Amino acid sequence: MLFCLQSIDGLLISPRTPPIHVWQPTLSELPRAAPPVQPRVAAAPGSKERQHHLGAASAPMLASVVLSVVLISTPMAAFANGGGYGGGRLSQRGRLGRGRPSGPSLTAATRSRRSTMMATSDPQELDVPLGIAELLKDEGKMIARRVFLLDNSGSTSMGDGKYLARGGREGYQMVPCTRWEEICNMAIDHAKWNAMLGVPTEFHIMNPMGGMGWMEGIGYVVVDASSGKSDAERQVEALRRFLQRNQPNGATPLSKRLGDIRQRIQRERATLTQEGQRVVVVIATDGMPTTPYSGTSAPSDRSEFVAALRKLANIDAHIVLRLSTDEQPVVDFYGDIDAEVELNFEVLDDIESEAQELKKLGNGFITYTPLLHKIREGGCFLKVLDIVDERPLTRGDIYLLLQYLLKRSAYDDILPPDPEEFCTEVERRLVEDYKGEWGFDPLKKAMAPPVDTRLLRKAMGCQTGLESTLDGFADKLFGWVKGQ
Repeated sequence: MLFCLQSIDGLLISPRTPPIHVWQPTLSELPRAAPPVQPRVAAAPGSKERQHHLGAASAPMLASVVLSVVLISTPMAAFANGGGYGGGRLSQRGRLGRGRPSGPSLTAATRSRRSTMMATSDPQELDVPLGIAELLKDEGKMIARRVFLLDNSGSTSMGDGKYLARGGREGYQMVPCTRWEEICNMAIDHAKWNAMLGVPTEFHIMNPMGGMGWMEGIGYVVVDASSGKSDAERQVEALRRFLQRNQPNGATPLSKRLGDIRQRIQRERATLTQEGQRVVVVIATDGMPTTPYSGTSAPSDRSEFVAALRKLANIDAHIVLRLSTDEQPVVDFYGDIDAEVELNFEVLDDIESEAQELKKLGNGFITYTPLLHKIREGGCFLKVLDIVDERPLTRGDIYLLLQYLLKRSAYDDILPPDPEEFCTEVERRLVEDYKGEWGFDPLKKAMAPPVDTRLLRKAMGCQTGLESTLDGFADKLFGWVKGQ
């Protein structure tokens, strides 16, 4: 019974055992509390060898008792797991949760699985440049899990949302929708993307049915491609049904739900630190924090939210807040936190709004494609992608970013450091290496090369006097027209 309780208590981070009808435990898998079946068994490495002597008649009986305990504990743990995936089996997915793991740790299992998946990932399969594929691979090794907190409060039923979908004359088009549909679309997109990358992902609902946020299948859903592509596809469909069941309702208790998530991460903190891994927390919301029982945000609620963010940052969580509203008080509140509080915290809007921010800051030489937006939404450790919507990029920032964006082959040379030679080489690569390989520009509503070389030369200070004068005149004319 002790073994049963330990299995239940640790099920949120336990790897799923194989189905009972095909699992035959070996002697090394039997619980340590049971004496070994063989007359002589070596102890664990690093300890003294011990010898045990059992009668021939005792061995079968002990094996039968131990197997019975394992078989009894399995359905109990599966029942406590709330159904989950796999028809009631214990979860193979390492996950954050209560108790101690009954198998390999989350981080160790994740790292082993991901190193295999990412090592065989073809950049062409991900449909990204080689430099970006290498960045995703390197960062994937450092991410134990991505956790999405999805706001389904009552205000998300408002119909001023939008999302980018494939279709239309240029291959993409903006689709009007409710705020909740915008959040759901983002969640599905990231479920598929992270399954391709091999990064386990959890999707938590702000106001789950029945209030049981801690139970898988009711409060959250996991998508993990470790057991194969077909299983990941079934999990994505399960996520879609989960989101359809949880329609907008209730308040915006961000602090409470972040506290629940922080406790889950805290229990694995030592292992995460040892493995050099982090958890990325993505908050998708349209409003300011409230208590679970009030639809009005008080100053105390906002202070409590900032405190919750600090606690998450103290355990090295990387935090992204994805806004699904243009309401100025909400935008200003989260923007002030991003600007004033020293946290691993990024605030993003929809793709069109982010592209506008880049243009305003003088970073419009970068085509802000759906790929770049998705990478930033999911939390990226490359600092230049964090600050691209906060300030004009320096020459060093531009140099670093374009090394990733324009690397197409392992044999590509690094870009030259001289600004004039740098711009010339970028122009050459766009003509020779990127011919026909353009991305969607959400501002032009058309396909475009990854870099606007005219604006790049301006940002790098490589314009001629005439070019600078003409650009200055064009900017003034544009500003005058916009003001009329």
